[in-house]
Amino acid sequence: RIRAHRNFEFGIPGPEKKATSATLKDVTGLLKQDTLEFHNAKHEMEQIIISEVDAGAKTIHWSGELGHDFSKDSTIIFPRYVVFFTLLPKPSYPFPGNATLVRGMIKDANKEPVRDAVVTPSPGGPVTRTDEHGEFVLYFKGMKEDEKKVLQIKVNARTFTVSEDGSPITAVGWDSRSIGTLEFV
Repeated sequence: RIRAHRNFEFGIPGPEKKATSATLKDVTGLLKQDTLEFHNAKHEMEQIIISEVDAGAKTIHWSGELGHDFSKDSTIIFPRYVVFFTLLPKPSYPFPGNATLVRGMIKDANKEPVRDAVVTPSPGGPVTRTDEHGEFVLYFKGMKEDEKKVLQIKVNARTFTVSEDGSPITAVGWDSRSIGTLEFV
């Protein structure tokens, strides 16, 4: 798993001490039970668990009152913003022998395609971008059976290395593996 974070912004002003809701500039990707961190200029921080998301009003609600004021110079961090990454192996394809094809798809927490994410294999190999469906294809010519390629994914100016249990993974030689879920924290 890969973890990253996504920042959200309060509508002006942010919530004051004892507040139980806040208006944001955008609530896309937020769901009930998500945890957010509020930070203010005094270096005070609180975590809240969302109890309700009102997408129309761009408002989130939580139980319990805030212990600090976040009405000025405050930020919000969503530490577990999830992006789904699925490899779509194709067992037969019209390429010459000793060729490896890796197809994949990148989706956000709402299962919407992530467009224009940059996918870079290392060491060496072609660089590609996801299309409007969040899909990409990488073609490797002459890979050895035990050769490994590590995929790096760049989304919104952040770069992440695809890994599982701390060990980088990708297609190995002519084999394909499913990576599962990547979490950007």
